[in-house]
Amino acid sequence: MLSSTPTRHGLAAIDFQVLEIMAPVGRAIDVTAFAAADKHLIVRVIRDRKRTRVWGDSVRLEQVFAILLGNAIKFTPAGGAILINLAVSLNAVEVTVTDTGIGIAKDALDRLFKPSAQAEEAADAKCDRRGPGLAIARDIVRMDGGSLTAWCG
Repeated sequence: MLSSTPTRHGLAAIDFQVLEIMAPVGRAIDVTAFAAADKHLIVRVIRDRKRTRVWGDSVRLEQVFAILLGNAIKFTPAGGAILINLAVSLNAVEVTVTDTGIGIAKDALDRLFKPSAQAEEAADAKCDRRGPGLAIARDIVRMDGGSLTAWCG
Protein backbone atom coordinates (compact mmCIF):
# COMPACT_ATOMS: atom_id res chain seq x y z
CA MET A 1 0.00 0.00 0.00
CA LEU A 2 1.20 3.49 -0.78
CA SER A 3 1.64 5.85 2.09
CA SER A 4 1.12 9.53 1.69
CA THR A 5 2.82 12.38 3.42
CA PRO A 6 0.80 15.50 4.13
CA THR A 7 2.45 18.54 2.57
CA ARG A 8 1.83 22.25 2.95
CA HIS A 9 0.96 24.42 -0.02
CA GLY A 10 -0.03 27.88 1.10
CA LEU A 11 -2.33 27.39 4.08
CA ALA A 12 -3.86 24.10 2.98
CA ALA A 13 -2.42 20.71 3.87
CA ILE A 14 -2.65 18.29 0.95
CA ASP A 15 -2.59 14.55 1.61
CA PHE A 16 -1.60 12.99 -1.72
CA GLN A 17 -2.49 9.38 -2.37
CA VAL A 18 -3.64 7.15 -5.20
CA LEU A 19 -7.41 7.13 -5.19
CA GLU A 20 -10.37 6.16 -7.33
CA ILE A 21 -11.83 9.50 -8.48
CA MET A 22 -15.40 8.18 -8.12
CA ALA A 23 -14.96 8.08 -4.32
CA PRO A 24 -14.83 11.88 -3.79
CA VAL A 25 -17.36 12.40 -6.61
CA GLY A 26 -19.76 9.99 -4.91
CA ARG A 27 -19.34 11.65 -1.52
CA ALA A 28 -19.98 15.08 -3.08
CA ILE A 29 -23.15 13.73 -4.68
CA ASP A 30 -24.23 12.43 -1.26
CA VAL A 31 -23.48 15.80 0.39
CA THR A 32 -25.55 17.71 -2.19
CA ALA A 33 -28.31 15.11 -2.62
CA PHE A 34 -30.89 16.86 -0.46
CA ALA A 35 -30.48 20.16 -2.30
CA ALA A 36 -30.78 18.39 -5.65
CA ALA A 37 -33.83 16.42 -4.50
CA ASP A 38 -35.46 19.58 -3.15
CA LYS A 39 -35.39 21.01 -6.69
CA HIS A 40 -36.30 17.67 -8.31
CA LEU A 41 -33.02 17.62 -10.23
CA ILE A 42 -31.67 14.54 -11.93
CA VAL A 43 -27.98 13.96 -11.14
CA ARG A 44 -26.41 11.39 -13.45
CA VAL A 45 -22.87 10.02 -13.63
CA ILE A 46 -21.35 8.64 -16.82
CA ARG A 47 -17.95 7.04 -16.55
CA ASP A 48 -15.48 5.05 -18.57
CA ARG A 49 -15.27 1.41 -17.70
CA LYS A 50 -11.54 1.92 -17.19
CA ARG A 51 -10.13 2.46 -13.72
CA THR A 52 -10.14 6.15 -12.98
CA ARG A 53 -7.33 6.38 -10.46
CA VAL A 54 -5.62 9.68 -9.77
CA TRP A 55 -2.93 11.03 -7.47
CA GLY A 56 -4.58 13.59 -5.22
CA ASP A 57 -6.22 14.47 -1.94
CA SER A 58 -9.58 12.72 -1.60
CA VAL A 59 -10.99 15.13 0.99
CA ARG A 60 -9.99 18.21 -1.02
CA LEU A 61 -11.33 16.72 -4.25
CA GLU A 62 -14.63 15.99 -2.52
CA GLN A 63 -14.73 19.68 -1.58
CA VAL A 64 -14.12 20.65 -5.23
CA PHE A 65 -16.89 18.41 -6.51
CA ALA A 66 -19.29 19.60 -3.80
CA ILE A 67 -18.60 23.21 -4.86
CA LEU A 68 -19.16 22.38 -8.53
CA LEU A 69 -22.34 20.43 -7.80
CA GLY A 70 -23.56 23.13 -5.42
CA ASN A 71 -23.19 25.74 -8.16
CA ALA A 72 -24.91 23.49 -10.67
CA ILE A 73 -27.79 22.90 -8.26
CA LYS A 74 -28.06 26.60 -7.42
CA PHE A 75 -28.28 27.72 -11.04
CA THR A 76 -30.35 24.88 -12.50
CA PRO A 77 -34.10 25.36 -12.47
CA ALA A 78 -36.37 22.83 -10.79
CA GLY A 79 -36.77 19.69 -12.84
CA GLY A 80 -33.44 20.17 -14.60
CA ALA A 81 -30.49 17.84 -14.89
CA ILE A 82 -26.82 17.69 -13.92
CA LEU A 83 -24.43 15.36 -15.72
CA ILE A 84 -21.06 14.31 -14.30
CA ASN A 85 -18.87 12.71 -16.93
CA LEU A 86 -15.64 10.89 -15.99
CA ALA A 87 -13.39 10.16 -18.97
CA VAL A 88 -9.95 8.59 -19.05
CA SER A 89 -7.33 9.81 -21.50
CA LEU A 90 -3.73 8.71 -21.89
CA ASN A 91 -2.37 10.75 -18.95
CA ALA A 92 -5.39 12.12 -17.16
CA VAL A 93 -8.87 11.67 -15.82
CA GLU A 94 -11.24 14.41 -16.94
CA VAL A 95 -14.32 15.17 -14.87
CA THR A 96 -16.94 17.35 -16.53
CA VAL A 97 -19.97 18.77 -14.72
CA THR A 98 -22.69 20.00 -17.08
CA ASP A 99 -26.12 21.29 -16.16
CA THR A 100 -29.30 22.62 -17.75
CA GLY A 101 -29.01 25.86 -15.80
CA ILE A 102 -29.06 29.48 -16.84
CA GLY A 103 -25.50 29.57 -18.12
CA ILE A 104 -23.01 32.40 -18.12
CA ALA A 105 -21.94 34.86 -20.77
CA LYS A 106 -18.71 34.03 -22.58
CA ASP A 107 -17.08 37.35 -21.63
CA ALA A 108 -17.59 36.60 -17.92
CA LEU A 109 -15.57 33.38 -17.85
CA ASP A 110 -12.28 35.12 -16.98
CA ARG A 111 -13.87 36.61 -13.83
CA LEU A 112 -15.63 33.45 -12.75
CA PHE A 113 -12.75 32.08 -10.65
CA LYS A 114 -11.88 35.31 -8.86
CA PRO A 115 -12.86 35.44 -5.17
CA SER A 116 -16.09 37.38 -4.67
CA ALA A 117 -16.59 37.64 -8.42
CA GLN A 118 -20.07 38.38 -9.67
CA ALA A 119 -21.33 37.19 -13.01
CA GLU A 120 -23.77 39.98 -13.75
CA GLU A 121 -24.37 38.61 -17.18
CA ALA A 122 -26.31 35.62 -15.86
CA ALA A 123 -29.59 35.23 -17.66
CA ASP A 124 -31.50 35.95 -14.42
CA ALA A 125 -30.59 39.42 -13.12
CA LYS A 126 -31.43 38.29 -9.56
CA CYS A 127 -28.81 35.59 -9.81
CA ASP A 128 -25.74 36.36 -7.69
CA ARG A 129 -22.64 34.26 -8.18
CA ARG A 130 -20.60 35.95 -5.46
CA GLY A 131 -18.39 33.94 -3.23
CA PRO A 132 -15.02 32.27 -3.13
CA GLY A 133 -16.27 28.76 -4.00
CA LEU A 134 -14.98 28.46 -7.55
CA ALA A 135 -11.73 30.25 -6.69
CA ILE A 136 -11.17 27.80 -3.83
CA ALA A 137 -12.03 24.86 -6.09
CA ARG A 138 -9.56 26.00 -8.74
CA ASP A 139 -6.80 26.48 -6.12
CA ILE A 140 -7.37 22.98 -4.74
CA VAL A 141 -7.31 21.39 -8.18
CA ARG A 142 -4.11 23.27 -9.06
CA MET A 143 -2.49 22.09 -5.80
CA ASP A 144 -3.40 18.55 -6.85
CA GLY A 145 -1.63 19.16 -10.18
CA GLY A 146 -4.77 19.52 -12.28
CA SER A 147 -6.73 22.30 -13.89
CA LEU A 148 -10.27 23.62 -13.57
CA THR A 149 -11.92 25.46 -16.43
CA ALA A 150 -15.38 26.70 -17.31
CA TRP A 151 -16.98 27.18 -20.67
CA CYS A 152 -20.25 28.33 -22.09
CA GLY A 153 -21.84 26.68 -24.98
